Amino acid sequence: LLAAAVSGWTLADVEHAAKTAPGMEHYRTRNRPTGGREPRTAAEAAARLERQWAKAQERAVLYRYAPEERQQRDLTQLTGIIDVVEAMLQAFTASPGRWTRTESDLHDSTVLTYLAWASLRSGSLDVGAALRSVAIATGIPSSTVDRSLRRLHTAGWITRRRQADGPNAAVWRLTDRFSTPSVRVGPLHNVTARPPAELFDVRVTLLEALEVRLDAGRHDVFTRAGLGPTARRVYESLTTDEHALEVVADRAGLPHGRARAALARMRRWTLAIATPTGWRRRLQDFRTHVAKQLGVDGILLRREQQYVDERDLWAWWQNHLIRKAGRRGRDRTPTTQVVMFRSVDDHGGPEAYPAYPCSSDGRADHQEAMRFVRRGLLQQLRDLELAA
Repeated sequence: LLAAAVSGWTLADVEHAAKTAPGMEHYRTRNRPTGGREPRTAAEAAARLERQWAKAQERAVLYRYAPEERQQRDLTQLTGIIDVVEAMLQAFTASPGRWTRTESDLHDSTVLTYLAWASLRSGSLDVGAALRSVAIATGIPSSTVDRSLRRLHTAGWITRRRQADGPNAAVWRLTDRFSTPSVRVGPLHNVTARPPAELFDVRVTLLEALEVRLDAGRHDVFTRAGLGPTARRVYESLTTDEHALEVVADRAGLPHGRARAALARMRRWTLAIATPTGWRRRLQDFRTHVAKQLGVDGILLRREQQYVDERDLWAWWQNHLIRKAGRRGRDRTPTTQVVMFRSVDDHGGPEAYPAYPCSSDGRADHQEAMRFVRRGLLQQLRDLELAA
């Protein structure tokens, strides 16, 4: 399901595949108490598929903007990445005053978590981080991501390896400030490195921990208009197993008083359950239900659509500048509407961008261009140009 969600499948596509796909037998049938399998009812199968599809879509948000995973040849670099990520996760709990004191600190740690995940997944120390991609993956506004990156860079937690240039995002690297180099006594050939099998096992464990943290906190209910970043950090530290308040607070890197207050607030909204021995998450995910009660449901979806529109507008504007320089512009990929005319003009075929809206004095009208983008009218504008 995760591969289907990342590839852009719809629920209808998945339902069609579930009817015959061998790997989706558990959606069609279930185990009998006496042995063998029996068909599920249509309602039960649909409900089960919808629940799992919703989870796959949440995880797909992270993978859709992830760097490409590459095969590891030199394990030295991967070892360094793992050491930095382990030290970073330890620093979040060992020095809570730095990462949880203010709302900005909480955002900084979330952005760092994403950079660590991207570096660990790609196996590269240097990772490209477009502001809007990081914003979508973390659930933080792009302007806040920009400020967090600047603060982290100024403080020396990350270094900028390459400036953003046109369509290319800035490239960042986690510094070794998190980890203290160990003092080696004796010759280097006596130092025993982690065996490859253990190294990859640790990588998988860390990736899972980072993904769970990002997926748990990326939700409408934890936006500023909802329960806020402190509740997000505490929710990320909860599991379906019971843990004492001290354990939850240590995982979140928060003082016990702030963690207790956040847990009490989430308990009122049925996101956390108090037990005689501690606290845990609900077995069922109530985040969307609470978001609807708070009136914040759909904030991240609307924000993501805004970023998509801004990227389309930027690409259209860049194409306009290319044409003004006397070169042929780029085609839109992919087209979002049915092509009506297969004609060709000086700018190309129906997949080319239409002319950018400009006022009578030649100045670009960005507001009018954004209105066209939001209404999905670029193909219609191009069709009108070809038909003229």
